[in-house]
Amino acid sequence: MTEEEDASTRASAPFDAIAADLQRLRIESGDVSYADIAARIARRREAEGASPAGARIARSTVYDVFRPGRRRINADLVAEIVLALGGDEQSARDWRRRCLAVRTDRGAVVGAEGPNSDATDTTSLTTAADTGAAPSTGAVPSPTASTGAIPSTSPTPGTGAAPTTAPADADGPTLATLRASLIIAILVGSVGLNLFGTAVAGELRLPVYLDMIGTATAAFALGPWYGLAVGVSTNLLAALITSPETMLFGLVNAAGAVLWGYGIRRFAHTIPRFVVLNLVVALVCTLIAAPLNGLLYDGDGSGHVTDAYITALRTAQGMWLAVFSVNFLASLADKLIAGFAALALARLVAPLRLRDEPIPRLLHPRSRRR
Repeated sequence: MTEEEDASTRASAPFDAIAADLQRLRIESGDVSYADIAARIARRREAEGASPAGARIARSTVYDVFRPGRRRINADLVAEIVLALGGDEQSARDWRRRCLAVRTDRGAVVGAEGPNSDATDTTSLTTAADTGAAPSTGAVPSPTASTGAIPSTSPTPGTGAAPTTAPADADGPTLATLRASLIIAILVGSVGLNLFGTAVAGELRLPVYLDMIGTATAAFALGPWYGLAVGVSTNLLAALITSPETMLFGLVNAAGAVLWGYGIRRFAHTIPRFVVLNLVVALVCTLIAAPLNGLLYDGDGSGHVTDAYITALRTAQGMWLAVFSVNFLASLADKLIAGFAALALARLVAPLRLRDEPIPRLLHPRSRRR
């Protein structure tokens, strides 16, 4: 056997194990046909909001995942196949992690295959699973090299679960380390964006707040609890810079984060629904902020530009009605600005797939939402 043939065999070996395990799962699930698997995947995608055209996947694309001798694999499509064969969400995530672990282990044997090896491929860890497209080309050497990890060759029978793979002992950061670093960078940047927006609104005397753009970005891109961490951190830092009572307004930031984070995943699958989501966020934030404003600042003593409007209305409407009405109008404009600005930023981050969860539909590129 030549060196090139040996390298090719080693590159396909880990994917052969995955293909064999997936074939075993298909047979154990009732020998489901490839066409039926493709149909189930399409139905699931449509149920998650994809258009019929965007949800469709070819039978040959599904069959190709089960084919031995592969030098690459679509991890997201493997997860969809596991779900189509009756596996649960956790099983699908386990299979996806196993595929990604095998793909990243190729760095351990790049030097052994020579400078002209196909292993220098820099294919992104994200793939076009939603359209059934095959991932870009690139060889993936076997993780059985002396510095790599050896994945299990068989999932737990009947569950579709793929055992986790130990990380390769290779130079450089692991995939988990890179993900964690990027997440931390996004969180820190989001807190900074909140503080910067607050400073801009104050300097320009704008009738909005601009203190929750970073909160919404983290909630959209990473999840509601990441957004909550950004919101609370923002107000803790602001309390150190300005006045201690600012800390209490962290409740407003936290409420917005939870509503935005869950809303974009469970409700706001279209732009009209996204607008409604921002209206709800504005209302809830007003219901929290207005009482705090009235109790802490007597309605018009916060120093914000909206104080002048409250002063003008409180004689005719009373303090509380003036506070609620002015705060809601300002919050409505503010949350629409924050929501759409954060949506644009989150779309830049979403392709990195920093979380093991489906990307919210509104965060997909426009061409994939059609």
